[in-house]
Amino acid sequence: MSAFGSSNQRETIFTCYVDASPEAEVTWYKGNIPIYPGMPYVKEAEQLKDGTKYKSHILKLRSLEEKDYGNYTCVASNSLGTSSSSFSVTGSPDQPMIISPSQSSSRDSYTIIWKVWTPHTFPILNQSILYRKVARATGETVTDPEGTWHNLALIAEKRNTFQDSYRMDLTGLTHDCEYEVRIRAMNSQGWSPLSNPFTFKTAGDIYRPLPAVYHEGQIWSSDAAINQSTIKLMSAVVIILLAYL
Repeated sequence: MSAFGSSNQRETIFTCYVDASPEAEVTWYKGNIPIYPGMPYVKEAEQLKDGTKYKSHILKLRSLEEKDYGNYTCVASNSLGTSSSSFSVTGSPDQPMIISPSQSSSRDSYTIIWKVWTPHTFPILNQSILYRKVARATGETVTDPEGTWHNLALIAEKRNTFQDSYRMDLTGLTHDCEYEVRIRAMNSQGWSPLSNPFTFKTAGDIYRPLPAVYHEGQIWSSDAAINQSTIKLMSAVVIILLAYL
């Protein structure tokens, strides 16, 4: 069995994929309370059409509100046993995702662009941008003072405005060097996890910038299209089989 969750501006969707023989009975729980028809959730089940034996069991939340936060569990049972997969829904921001190119067009600056999901009821208030120099194109060692982490704060000017895409200019960089960046975001419910490590290179005699395929306006047009279908992943995939061999 595998399970994951996704969310957009209208509803939150949890999906369990179950492969079981004999067929399993699937029950959703919020905390320790079973979710039954008539409760403010929508449950669906369907056989996948891609040739696999998995059957999808879907739980939908029409709107994500504070009362919906908590732990959700999908439990599948048949005569051979029981398997379950759980995930937690909170009001804190999701892990930021950096989407800017890994090569700067400038010798001493870099524009970092990222996206971060947060519930509409809890807009982003503050963000921390951490960066450090990690390597030189010449292969020379980066000394400890040079490799120190720098911490920049991005504080929201309008706290009631929803936004999920951000950018910041990092200046005073060294040409022909590689930098590491990590970002985290905060709303009134807490901090997000740190973003995955992201590295970029400044332009120079060795690290030469590639010709731009899209100009800035086109990039942001594409980004705006992505905004309309924001997806939040809320759990890792766990696979357990309940079947006769």
